[in-house]
Amino acid sequence: MKVGVIADTHGVLPEAIFDIFNGVKHIFHAGDIGGPEVIQGLEIICPVHAVYGNVDSWPVTIYYPKILVQELDGKKICVFHDIVKPKYFSYQLFKKNIDTDVVISGHTHVAGYELYRDVLYINPGSASKSRDRKWGTVMILDLVKNPLVPEIIEIK
Repeated sequence: MKVGVIADTHGVLPEAIFDIFNGVKHIFHAGDIGGPEVIQGLEIICPVHAVYGNVDSWPVTIYYPKILVQELDGKKICVFHDIVKPKYFSYQLFKKNIDTDVVISGHTHVAGYELYRDVLYINPGSASKSRDRKWGTVMILDLVKNPLVPEIIEIK
């Protein structure tokens, strides 16, 4: 099962997202949504699982949690906007007794991924304001692939 991963839209949903996420079964939004209209737009494609970020305010903070744990296709996925570093967040998960296979975060506006203690940490970058690229970025993650490796896609 393929899932779309997006973050830091800041109220902007690029038109290219509809083509990029065509065929994904679920979308995860890792915060700094910018407004409910962004999620409503993504829901045209498929179900959306989202958390709020540090720049989100009412009504986004009422509709979406700060942390989300979802199981799909036998994989536990945790979504949180700003994890700081995998080592620190790994300890936070341990304290909350949360076991997960994948952690999705945003906040940095820099796309990347890292395996830490058998957990895949991914950050899709920013769909609206990338810091390290000319274009915004999102990811697609195939949950049945082994090993789990996300595909970083530039939004042009």
